[in-house]
Amino acid sequence: MSLSESIKAHRQRLRLSQEYVAEQVGVSRQAVSKWETGQSVPTSGNLAELAALFDISISELIEPEKYQTVKQAERNNAVKSYQNKRMLTSCLYGHIAAAVAYPALLRENGVSVLSVSLCVALLTGLVFMGIAALDYGRKARFKPLQILLGAAFAFACFVLPFCLSRMSEQIRSLICIISCGVCIVPLYILYWKKVWHYQSVDGRQHVL
Repeated sequence: MSLSESIKAHRQRLRLSQEYVAEQVGVSRQAVSKWETGQSVPTSGNLAELAALFDISISELIEPEKYQTVKQAERNNAVKSYQNKRMLTSCLYGHIAAAVAYPALLRENGVSVLSVSLCVALLTGLVFMGIAALDYGRKARFKPLQILLGAAFAFACFVLPFCLSRMSEQIRSLICIISCGVCIVPLYILYWKKVWHYQSVDGRQHVL
């Protein structure tokens, strides 16, 4: 779409007359007519006035196709960033839930509201971890150190409590949680935030 066609299209979109546009911009109706037929082009000042009148940017007025392409790319990036933010949040929640819920569940005797809540938290965490692993596998290749840290986390979460069964429940839980945290931190710093990076509304890259 040429500049002349863009001016005419935006004027008609807002149902404005050439006389009204001319009055707002400070030119004659004939000048607006020449802009729309391509016989002349607006000055930079006129373009700024037209863009303000049409409530659009100058780039959208001058190069509408390019502007739409750029905006679509920005929307796609925004969707991707939002999905990455959700995935990173889910991954962190899954690991933390498993690290906290499982040792606490071992201390429970019988069925209670707390034990049921811990089971739900643990199962939810495992589901989130599984979904995160599948998504990560689609976006990047698992590294040997990453696999080792994941295995160490699983050991610290599900096996270590039994290895420390002779210790008091409080000390055992504390050691297990700290061990899980030691695995989670490098996983987050070295791998997760690099694959699931996202951008905030100000355009800067952030991670949770």
